[in-house]
Amino acid sequence: MSDLKVSLRLTGDIPHEDLTLIFLKLPFKLIRRGSKSIIGEVLDKDVLSVNLAHWDDENDIHIDNQTQLIIERLAHIKPWLASLDKSRIKTEFYIGTIRTIDQGGFDLPAELVAAIATAGLSIAVSILVVLDDDPE
Repeated sequence: MSDLKVSLRLTGDIPHEDLTLIFLKLPFKLIRRGSKSIIGEVLDKDVLSVNLAHWDDENDIHIDNQTQLIIERLAHIKPWLASLDKSRIKTEFYIGTIRTIDQGGFDLPAELVAAIATAGLSIAVSILVVLDDDPE
């Protein structure tokens, strides 16, 4: 069992503009300050999450069509990201994964890391480890 999702995550004072023009057909979710999060907490800052890719049953992120699209999308939104006030907005390339205990970590291709760095993003990682209930 393995699941890898990558997204662009911004928190802070997100500009009030038409984000569909920036992210084209990418699915995104924007929750504004003062709204409730999915766990019911009132947010003290804006949170924007843009889905970039999803892999099922993969151990690593490797260069494929989906990864190439991420690199192209990061290049496309780089000017917008550069225009943001980084003192008021945190910008991250967020990787979330679910793994079994025997899978260990994962690798990132150098080309993807370079695109993330060029876009001025930090990398945030969340790894949920599922324990095997089968005592062999």
